[in-house]
Amino acid sequence: MLPLTSSPPFGTVGTIEIIFFRRKEEEANVVWERAATLCHDFRIHNLLNKPLLPVITTDKKWTKPPYGIVKINFDATVLMKKMGYGMFARDSDGFIFGEGAGVIDTDMQTEWAELKAFEESLNFARSLNCPNLVFETDCISLVNRKNKRGQDITLLGHRINDVCKLL
Repeated sequence: MLPLTSSPPFGTVGTIEIIFFRRKEEEANVVWERAATLCHDFRIHNLLNKPLLPVITTDKKWTKPPYGIVKINFDATVLMKKMGYGMFARDSDGFIFGEGAGVIDTDMQTEWAELKAFEESLNFARSLNCPNLVFETDCISLVNRKNKRGQDITLLGHRINDVCKLL
């Protein structure tokens, strides 16, 4: 019969700690194996295999417009029920003719905000009195809709038609 003591017998605490940490280690190994399997299956950050989708590197920088043409860059953002927009006009030498920005207290989708920025940049362009203009934006959806404005029967397409009449 073992004597009654206040501390456990020699070696049991170490055994309990080893079992406890081994379980944690096994759980970590299970998580690691799952991540490794997903990484291999989907080739996520797997530098050994070629990616499924080709990586296309693009050089994103401002390009000068041709001589005699003014380029107006515009952009918009939506945050916390407010819409902000900005624009600036440059010539082929990089000289800035003017700039503008504004904030509107309204909640709208990003495409509509970009359209509002385009409309404001058209009004801004009229004040510059430049005969040759090029507009630039990062909203490819707006560009595609503007280029196919006769075929777009959505509300946004109709509004784009109205804005383009300002040209």
